[in-house]
Amino acid sequence: MSLGAVIGFVSGLIGVGGGIFLSPVMIMAGWTSVKNASGVSALFILCNSVAGLGGHGAGLHSLDPYTGYWLLAVGLGGSLGTYLGTLGLGNRAILRFLATVLLLAGLKFIFI
Repeated sequence: MSLGAVIGFVSGLIGVGGGIFLSPVMIMAGWTSVKNASGVSALFILCNSVAGLGGHGAGLHSLDPYTGYWLLAVGLGGSLGTYLGTLGLGNRAILRFLATVLLLAGLKFIFI
């Protein structure tokens, strides 16, 4: 629980979802396999995203006209990622994708 509290605190402090910290911690601590960590992290991110969108949406008077396109892109991307993560890619490729995401997130904080 303390690790979850730390991840939540740091995520809220810097404005990044906790899933970006959760996967590497689970893998490095040896708590689960790479593929299981990816699945747990994806569910964690989905739940947080739905909660965040719900909270944000409650204060909106209208939706962006492109909302449907964004939802379609999210659905297609999530489906493709799930397929590749469960059937198409090995652990090494998943770790490379994770490293790329972490690198891009770090660069975002440096340059944006």
